[in-house]
Amino acid sequence: MHVTVSDVGFWWDHIMSLDLPARDGVKVEPPESQGWAMVAGTTDPSGVLWRFAELQSVMTDSVTNIAGIEIPSTDPTFLIVVSVHILLGLGCTVAGIVAMLSQKSAGRHPRFGTVYFWSLVGVFVTMTGLAVVRWAEDYHLFILGLLSLAAAYLGREARRQRWSHWAQLHITGMGTSYILLLTAFYVDNGKSLPLWNQLPPIAYWLIPMAVGTPLIIRALFWHPLAR
Repeated sequence: MHVTVSDVGFWWDHIMSLDLPARDGVKVEPPESQGWAMVAGTTDPSGVLWRFAELQSVMTDSVTNIAGIEIPSTDPTFLIVVSVHILLGLGCTVAGIVAMLSQKSAGRHPRFGTVYFWSLVGVFVTMTGLAVVRWAEDYHLFILGLLSLAAAYLGREARRQRWSHWAQLHITGMGTSYILLLTAFYVDNGKSLPLWNQLPPIAYWLIPMAVGTPLIIRALFWHPLAR
């Protein structure tokens, strides 16, 4: 279990005042800096590990600003991974649009679809590394990335293996993957983008779905193989 607290020292003192190791035989972990937070922990009598994390909100000195978007680190390795992640994300976005707008036949459509899929794999790998470092803040991005990749894999395999109703599965899978990709982007960066920063946070979750879902439904009715 993970609990975010404002003062991990207070919770550590409280844990020690209860004398839990001697009374219940549990294990404790003293406060330790993990970069993104100061973390302490204890197991409960049933063996569940409870971790108390005080976020390093004093990170105003440790923020890198790129085009108005704040990156919560100045660590070179972290920034390199972020840069690769951004480039792969741009590649995904462009390749996805080209694939969607291309004629649905051999050539450009499957070629850019392949670029989209493998760029998305790279986005997921780099995002996983970034989320692990800042799990309390970014775990939802990991979930969105995993769902996006799973949807793309479903759509890609449906076409490659020619499953029953493959066209419907391909359109739905790839379209859903793209919606989730954009959702993750806006959830993470919407607060720093012009116009978007005037919207409530729930809009970052809903707008990509509200725009993308009708387009998927239209494609399912329009594409001759999906009828």
